[in-house]
Amino acid sequence: MPVRYMPIPPQAPRLFIEPVADNYFIWWLFRNRCVGSSDKCTRIGQEVNEIVPRSRSKQSVLKWENRVLMCKECHNEYHRHGVNSKTIEALQQKRYDFLMANGREEYANFVPLGIIV
Repeated sequence: MPVRYMPIPPQAPRLFIEPVADNYFIWWLFRNRCVGSSDKCTRIGQEVNEIVPRSRSKQSVLKWENRVLMCKECHNEYHRHGVNSKTIEALQQKRYDFLMANGREEYANFVPLGIIV
């Protein structure tokens, strides 16, 4: 009996939405999930948080690369002991890892891993 191979179905083109600093875009980008200050957080995001706080840079508020979605517990934990360069870099790395793991590679590559100023 001859072996027949099924042709690979064509992939639908991926939807690319132009990045903006809008809250709706941030919710869509993170698929309504918390990036989390802890590695084990799987809750639904509730707050859009700036990685570099508003008090440090007024310009960073306007950048979508500086925004993440967090639940209230992770947001409070992030700000509990103050935000320093170590916590900023850690959250930027978590943001990058989250986007790569959830099929948003094209947006993760926009994000510099250094501190956003």
